[in-house]
Amino acid sequence: MASKVSTYAYYNKDGKKLYGYRFEIAPKVKEVEKNGKTELRSVRQWESKRTGCTKESDAQRLGIEAQLQYENHGKTKDGNIALDTFFAEWLKAINYELQEATINSYSKRIRLYISPAIGKYRLKSITDKDLQDLMNALYDSGLSVNTLVSIKGILTKSFNYAKQEGYFTSSPATDIKIPVRPRKETKLSTKRESAQRGNKTRDVIPDDQIEAIFNRFKEGDSTYIPLMLAYKCGLRLGEAYAVTWEDIDFEARTININKQAQYSDSGYWFFTLPKYRSIRKIAIDKELCELLKREKEKQYIQKTNNIVKQKGVITLIPNSFDTTKIGDSYKDKNIPNFHYRIYETGINNSNIDNGLKAINLVCTRYDGSYINPRTMQHASRIIHYDLGFEDFDFHSLRHTHTSKLVEVGANLKYIQTRLGHKNLKVTLQIYTHLTEKMQTDGDKLIDNLFN
Repeated sequence: MASKVSTYAYYNKDGKKLYGYRFEIAPKVKEVEKNGKTELRSVRQWESKRTGCTKESDAQRLGIEAQLQYENHGKTKDGNIALDTFFAEWLKAINYELQEATINSYSKRIRLYISPAIGKYRLKSITDKDLQDLMNALYDSGLSVNTLVSIKGILTKSFNYAKQEGYFTSSPATDIKIPVRPRKETKLSTKRESAQRGNKTRDVIPDDQIEAIFNRFKEGDSTYIPLMLAYKCGLRLGEAYAVTWEDIDFEARTININKQAQYSDSGYWFFTLPKYRSIRKIAIDKELCELLKREKEKQYIQKTNNIVKQKGVITLIPNSFDTTKIGDSYKDKNIPNFHYRIYETGINNSNIDNGLKAINLVCTRYDGSYINPRTMQHASRIIHYDLGFEDFDFHSLRHTHTSKLVEVGANLKYIQTRLGHKNLKVTLQIYTHLTEKMQTDGDKLIDNLFN
């Protein structure tokens, strides 16, 4: 137990009475010769400081603060705050380092999985056992390994920050492990229920279902081109809705994937770098190229008619946004990410040059307004309930595109680059899953072949 802080008076060279403080610190061990033998003896020590304070109470306060810092080995912050309060502080501190979508993802996982279990407890009371118990419980709840890895990362990063800020002398999250033992039995009747619990399974969409989907959402539908970009190019949802006409080279038949559309908690859509800063140029097939040519021509006619009729909408972006300058340099994480808000205004608005310029998006309606990624929610409901494909999600189209590449023998590095995977390990995991399924399906054909 810490000793009491005491004060003492002293006088400066002008004879003015001032106060200092002192408190006992760890004893010093000293070697002492006794009866021809060397013994170790504990010698008391004190920390003492002349503060220059004219009031004894001020010296006492400074002494208590110094003792607290000494006793806690450099802890300078009060760990009595609730863990939820600490997480809010941490998210604010890292806000400038990460994309808004990543911050939102962290916040969501904290809200859904961490706060309900331990968010109310004092930060200083959290132990490594508390965190491991949390991971074990989440594992048994049926969460996917990917989600558990994400939660583990949040805990590790946040408690490392707590250590840096002086809340802890060592992080209680250092040795957290994701369980490998068999899970406690959970009953999941459908993949939809599994997905709702965070354990998403994405399958390759069969050709007959692909045909049915594109028969339902035909050319001219607001979701047709985004669906086609996912199926034929493997684009992520935000990437598909961020392609501009300047990104497309019709002669070379390529698309530059250099941004994604995300929704801000402040209530607007904005452009930011693709996930993992996976800026890339991908080839497109002749059929998709012709489709995009037709769409561009249609939009030109519609825009001309809207201008003549003084109606319609223009999609705007800040003047400083220039897609031609989003190159490989942005793959360097030391270069700050960008965040450009998407605006809309009437086509006859004379004030559109107020720091803004028009942007030529591929995904727009007949009146020029921006088609945002949320339109895919409606399409997915139709695919689930009207077409009866319950396991569909937009990302499955990307998975299906990967499957097509694997089937034709595409190189793993080519697949990684085209899909914008974080690293080759991710590509290899998907490749292994797909080739194992192809092997199983082939084995079934052998059974049927001779029966």
